[in-house]
Amino acid sequence: MSVIHTMVTAINEQDPETYISVLNDYFILVTYGSKKYIRQNIDQMGTINSVRLHVKAIRSYYSIVEYRLKYTEKGGQEIKFKGEIILERTKDNEWKIYFVSEEIAE
Repeated sequence: MSVIHTMVTAINEQDPETYISVLNDYFILVTYGSKKYIRQNIDQMGTINSVRLHVKAIRSYYSIVEYRLKYTEKGGQEIKFKGEIILERTKDNEWKIYFVSEEIAE
């Protein structure tokens, strides 16, 4: 899914505007509080090294994707995460990230 690829690239390149462009306003509010917070703190995000995706469901207005990723924090510690990403289709027929579940993977 290209929206997830865009999200990963934006995080790795520390590009707050592109990162914000793929996120639903609800997700921004509950995860970061505001777009301003993302703009001020994107340089504190680490690097996503790899992502594996599996599309679980595609519906007219939403999709669910399972993911596993490897992430390196700014301090150099590598963490593996897994979970689901829920994407919603906007009125402009674009996909935006609505929700991300996250747990530490082994």
